[in-house]
Amino acid sequence: MELKRENIGSGDSAVRKTVKAHMIRLARRDAGEEAIIELAIKFQKKADDDLHKAKLALDWVIENIEYKFDKELVEKYFPDEKKPESVEFVTAPVHLLKTKEGDCDDMSVLLAAFYIAMDLPVNFKTIAWKEIEPRKKSKDAFSHVYTEVGLFIDDEPYWIPSDPVIKEFGKEKAPVNRAEIFRV
Repeated sequence: MELKRENIGSGDSAVRKTVKAHMIRLARRDAGEEAIIELAIKFQKKADDDLHKAKLALDWVIENIEYKFDKELVEKYFPDEKKPESVEFVTAPVHLLKTKEGDCDDMSVLLAAFYIAMDLPVNFKTIAWKEIEPRKKSKDAFSHVYTEVGLFIDDEPYWIPSDPVIKEFGKEKAPVNRAEIFRV
């Protein structure tokens, strides 16, 4: 696995840069990889419609990828890192299929790659929860990202939350203080 390091700063600008410069790029790039396409084809063959395809992809990620905090992954891949808790680690979808461990951004990038491979529109949604985890400094800080899949129901477009951390299709963790959406 090729690892790339970059100092992107912190705060909202760093989150936006991570999503725009890395997560979107990796999802689009790896959607064309053979391993991603093979799984996407399996989902499509089992599915009755786009809603079912999207749900099958989410279920696969939930069942096959173990949640690991970035700090754990940084300690594993960058053992000399002095402040592993301050590093944002994003794994490419094709590598995540092999390592099978990642956090919300890693799982979201993989899920987005599946959706792109199945010709489903997808967004990344970053959120700041009102009830913040103890490890975050501010309830206003973006602390989670997930995918929204675009589906047409009775010719009307709907963006459905698809969050492998929540583990329920169509559900969002609440309450949300603020959110930002990025079209993939």
